[in-house]
Amino acid sequence: MRGSGGRRAVTRRGAVAGRLLVLLVAALASDGAGADATAQSQIARGRALYVQYCFACHLPGSVGPELTREVLAGMGTARNLFNFIRTAMPQNAPGSLTDQEYWDILAHMLVEAGLLPAEMRPGPETADSIRLAP
Repeated sequence: MRGSGGRRAVTRRGAVAGRLLVLLVAALASDGAGADATAQSQIARGRALYVQYCFACHLPGSVGPELTREVLAGMGTARNLFNFIRTAMPQNAPGSLTDQEYWDILAHMLVEAGLLPAEMRPGPETADSIRLAP
């Protein structure tokens, strides 16, 4: 009995330490040098969110289309793509993410498709000027 209580305490301490580490890494990433670090942290957040909310449906042969360069470029601008994913995705809960989460996912998708330089940060201020040309 005594051993399992000790294990729970260690597990709790480990979980707290893990959360603190994640917060520290996030703080350091957001405190990086200039727009490059900010863009990179946005892309990293977007990658994690994409895996959580988008990946399963957009695998080859799955429910949604593969999000290729051509498919994404067909939206014309980052603003059009943002408006579409915000109102239609995820398929089982459209509009359920925050605007920032949608921007982060969009940044990841565009960088992966080669449609956005890695140092650029899409958001409400820049979305109309980001043209998605294949």
